[in-house]
Amino acid sequence: AQYFHLLRIQALAEERRPLVVFTPKSGLRLPAATASPDELADGGFRPVIDDGAAGDPGRVRRLLLASGKVTHELEARRDKEGRSDCAVVRLELLYPFPAAVLEAVLARYPGLSEVVWVQEEPRNMGAYAYVASRLRLPPGLRLKYVGRRAQASPSEGSMSAHLQEQERLLAAALGPAGAPSQEVS
Repeated sequence: AQYFHLLRIQALAEERRPLVVFTPKSGLRLPAATASPDELADGGFRPVIDDGAAGDPGRVRRLLLASGKVTHELEARRDKEGRSDCAVVRLELLYPFPAAVLEAVLARYPGLSEVVWVQEEPRNMGAYAYVASRLRLPPGLRLKYVGRRAQASPSEGSMSAHLQEQERLLAAALGPAGAPSQEVS
């Protein structure tokens, strides 16, 4: 529904401006990315999607903030491990940056001890630097980074190396239950 509503907003806008959408083909068949007819008819574009499956917001200690398909992988891993201390929040709009919406989402989690930006791209690519410079966190929290180290190439070069790196990334993002995650790059 997100993609539909985004295109609808763009088509109905009086001022014509380019729309840039980065989305992988893998999302086309992803069951978690499907929408019901009600969402298409009654919904709207949401710049930030809060974690509806996180359970009690007061029990959440680690908030994983990400954009793109890695959010679906984080949610699947969290659910597989039965973790109720982690929430996955999806940033759907980078510009203009939805600071007020993100602040409202963060306020829903009073017990947060850490906020982690997770991205598949290397540290010198992707949205980390952009988000880190614009995100206003509550006092006592800082944005941690979990992703690939800075490098010249966006890919590992082999499927087996990519899968190992992806596993490391997901494990580092969720971290052990009850323990702080390690900032990884």
